[in-house]
Amino acid sequence: MKFLKLIGINIKFILSKQSIFFLSISFLILCVSFLFNTNFLSNTSSKILFEKEYYSSYISSSYNVLIAIFGLLSVFLSIMFSNSYDLYLISRRRRSEVITSKLVSGLLIELFYIYISFALFNFIPVIFLRYYKFKISFVSDFLLIYLNGIFLLLLSLLLIELFKNVLSCFIVLVLFWAMKIFTNSSIKKNSLIYVINHFFPTLIVDDVKTKLYYPNNFIVIPLAILLGFFITIYYSRKNIK
Repeated sequence: MKFLKLIGINIKFILSKQSIFFLSISFLILCVSFLFNTNFLSNTSSKILFEKEYYSSYISSSYNVLIAIFGLLSVFLSIMFSNSYDLYLISRRRRSEVITSKLVSGLLIELFYIYISFALFNFIPVIFLRYYKFKISFVSDFLLIYLNGIFLLLLSLLLIELFKNVLSCFIVLVLFWAMKIFTNSSIKKNSLIYVINHFFPTLIVDDVKTKLYYPNNFIVIPLAILLGFFITIYYSRKNIK
């Protein structure tokens, strides 16, 4: 029960007015994007004639928007995590409890965001897109987007801890956008982008499916490595001012 209360305290600190405003704006952008991706302004005959094309377009366009927004959200959360409220908690709880509850809080916030996004993603086309069909593969796609968000969050937290500067998380943001822009099927082996993809998981949308650009780069591995580094660095801080 004490640990659950600690998670609740973390979430309360993280979800400040600024955070809630950012989340609300991002959900609004998602809703508008999903709506326009259904081509709801097209006439009925066009929707019937190009049913398959509209369906594929909705899935791929919506995935790309969600991946971009969720990436921004993950980096933004790392900034919220980096404030000094945990020093207050550490003075009253064991450090292991604080760091664990902090990470769990981040996972829960991102899970909540993905859950709402998943609901919007499937609800909006039911109304505006003819013959919309739910596929069980959507669940695995959203899970992959969720794991990628956790990776970005942990990497941002790691850099903030290493450089003791909140602005260092923008390195992740630059990498994230650079990899999205330059990652494609025509990349040559041994090129810089190809090598980076082995260590920085990059999601691409292939038709109506999300996948890692480099399939062998299983996202759980870099997640585990990042988590280990983050915990090690956090515990290595000897002086709390």
